[in-house]
Amino acid sequence: MYVAVISVLVLVLLNRADVYFAIAERATVDATLNNTQSSLYVRLAQDRLQGNLSRERHWDGGNPFELARMEVKNYAGSLDTPEKIAALQQGAWAFDSLSGVLVYVPEHPTGLWIDGGGTQLRFRLRVPSAAAVPVIEAVVPYRWDP
Repeated sequence: MYVAVISVLVLVLLNRADVYFAIAERATVDATLNNTQSSLYVRLAQDRLQGNLSRERHWDGGNPFELARMEVKNYAGSLDTPEKIAALQQGAWAFDSLSGVLVYVPEHPTGLWIDGGGTQLRFRLRVPSAAAVPVIEAVVPYRWDP
């Protein structure tokens, strides 16, 4: 009897732990994207102060981590084949140099819904127009509920 009760409690706790890991991972992904976006703004401001007024339009489809001069702990680098992108480990970022897309493979996808049923979050650095600031946008819509 006690073994059954303890087993059920352990199962419930493990399930809740996965939810908390997913919430933490979502916050980490959001923070990484926000920090990258902020670093791009700083880089843009530096370029403009140095007289390079339109360089950012060449950033469209570029590697946000490299352009922002960021070091991301779990960044696997720029990958140039679909096989390498498919083999990316969970919890890792990479830049798909063929499609110009930043890729993240979730380690704890609890509560994550990606349109089309994919397993990777994909983001693109986009410069809407010559005078616009670069933005990092999701290529495929997703929702990560707690």
